[in-house]
Amino acid sequence: MIGLALALAVLAGPLLRAPSWAALVGLLVGLAFGWGLRAAPPSLGRYLLIAAGVGAAVLAFVSPSAAVGPLARWFSPADGLFYWNPVLWLGLAGACVPGARGSAGAALWIAIAYALAPAGSAVVPGLEAAAVASLVPALAAALAAVRLSAARAPLAWIAAGTSGLVVWNFLFMEQYRRNLIPRDDTVAFAEVAHTNATLFERAFGDPGTWPAGWWFAARHHVSPGRYAAVAARSWMLEAADTETLDLRTSAAPLFVPLRDRHAVELSVEASGSGAVDVVVNGASAATIPLSPEGGEARVRVAHSFWHRGINEVDLVPSSPGAAALQRLTLRRVGGPR
Repeated sequence: MIGLALALAVLAGPLLRAPSWAALVGLLVGLAFGWGLRAAPPSLGRYLLIAAGVGAAVLAFVSPSAAVGPLARWFSPADGLFYWNPVLWLGLAGACVPGARGSAGAALWIAIAYALAPAGSAVVPGLEAAAVASLVPALAAALAAVRLSAARAPLAWIAAGTSGLVVWNFLFMEQYRRNLIPRDDTVAFAEVAHTNATLFERAFGDPGTWPAGWWFAARHHVSPGRYAAVAARSWMLEAADTETLDLRTSAAPLFVPLRDRHAVELSVEASGSGAVDVVVNGASAATIPLSPEGGEARVRVAHSFWHRGINEVDLVPSSPGAAALQRLTLRRVGGPR
């Protein structure tokens, strides 16, 4: 009963984050799904999980990038289902407990429907709530298993908690190594905690974005910490014909999410000597000469250099330190290809 009470308590999450009648109906529908499958035969639960897992893998494979498409709908800080409801992982773990597998399969099916829903759709809060609610039996089973395990082997859970403190202490030592905090003065605990979290996220990414952040980092050869900012960005050159990026605060390479392939005109504001090569998705697309007085230079990059999904744009000076880059403006030219 304790596990069931805790599982029901987590239902307040999606309802309070986006309160609506759709969310309330979704909670009731998901709860009915999960409870109805609670007594399903174990074989049915296994088939549901396998089918849902295959469906999720197919959606991830056809997604143009981990930062857009189904994976973003699950793990993006903007509206990711798992990002905002990390308790779903505990519910999926509960699928290993007898009697809870059916509900985990139902939740995965609802999660797939959520991933397919168009961005901004009015039914998304209901789908999100239904996915969480369908896991109530699995959540209850998982929490009960955790409570039983803690009673039988308390030292194992103490060791797990201690390992987290060890990692936290290593991050604190890294602050000293990088001189991020004063060595001979006091420092606020809130500042230490914030810097520790920043160091961890830069190295491993936001835990709420795992494993999509790791996939993104491996695909684009960047730190997992870059994923959250890119995944939170909407499609570019869709709602407006122009987009402007501040090169003084942006890290290279720049990531440009495009729903369709277009020819794009790039306007670069920079000053310096020599020239800057414009590299799009690893291919040299144009060369922009620089002037010591500064100014704006424009080049047109054909649609063949772009692809649907995340595009990498890198501005490479002819010599290190020879260019002071300020802004990059992208203008859509013509229709999609």
